[in-house]
Amino acid sequence: MNELPIPGVLSLYRNIFSDKTIFTGFILLVLTNFILLCVLYPLRKKSYCYTPFRCTNISYCLLLALLFFSAVMSYPRVFGVDFGIDMSTIYISTNIALLLCKKERMCWCSILHTVILLLVIVGGDRVDSIVSIVFLFIMNYEDGVVTESIKKVYLVCGGSILFVLSVISGIIRDGNTVSVETIFYSLYAQQTVSDVLYVFLCSIGYYYENGINLSVFGNLLFGLFPGPFYGVISDYNYTILLLKKFMPNPGGGLFFSEGMIALGPIGVLLYMLVYSICIRLLFTNKRKIFVALFILLFAMLCRIQWYGFIYAYKPIIFTLLFYFIFIHNIQRKETA
Repeated sequence: MNELPIPGVLSLYRNIFSDKTIFTGFILLVLTNFILLCVLYPLRKKSYCYTPFRCTNISYCLLLALLFFSAVMSYPRVFGVDFGIDMSTIYISTNIALLLCKKERMCWCSILHTVILLLVIVGGDRVDSIVSIVFLFIMNYEDGVVTESIKKVYLVCGGSILFVLSVISGIIRDGNTVSVETIFYSLYAQQTVSDVLYVFLCSIGYYYENGINLSVFGNLLFGLFPGPFYGVISDYNYTILLLKKFMPNPGGGLFFSEGMIALGPIGVLLYMLVYSICIRLLFTNKRKIFVALFILLFAMLCRIQWYGFIYAYKPIIFTLLFYFIFIHNIQRKETA
């Protein structure tokens, strides 16, 4: 809107969007943030806490080994080997299992967990790890309870270091040279942000040219089941639909782009309202199954917001699987 330099695909295709499309996108982003803040505002002075599962060191090490193995399988550019197997769902769900068994920050188990997450982030795959590592540092185990416990100075310093590391990893991933200039440039313009915003603007442009298209709801509702609506490569996935019927795109896209295509501007606001309410309800419910789902939703903030709800379906199933395994083991021990 203000003719500032912008990166990536937005720079290449900036002229395809009308002033009406850009202004609509701006207003909708302001309103979605307003909805998010209104729904979550009552939680501002509350601290999150939960009682972790008791986990032996052997079990914890097995989870760490599974986390590392799934990372090697899922992120070839991080480890330099490509087995052609995607285990990112296992990686995400194992992360959640480890956080459900959270130990003290300086425990060697927590340190190993942190190292694995940092390896993946620095290697260039940030989206599935960056929020998990934030959770590791802001939550601490003490007297049988995991609760928020961090000084603001540590949050600012640690957050700044994590930001710089993630920016550097993105620069290296894209084959560019790391410099002070590129790091400062990333303070307001990043490649990933450019990509997902571009897809959102495409959804607005599509709506103004073609009207609503309810077919994307097929992917939202049935994307987990084999068939025409299955997965993120389905023709009914909002990214693929825009790719084939509007403009080429790099994939992903702000999750409420789907709502824009299906229902127009009201769909964008409805998607954010539902998302915000889910966060609030899960935050306030301390039953362990809801704790597991809240931690998953928190850890997948970037993945869901940048790529869509469908990316959370399989991790939810595997997270619940881990949860019921934990519950079964606890009940068996109590019975014995």
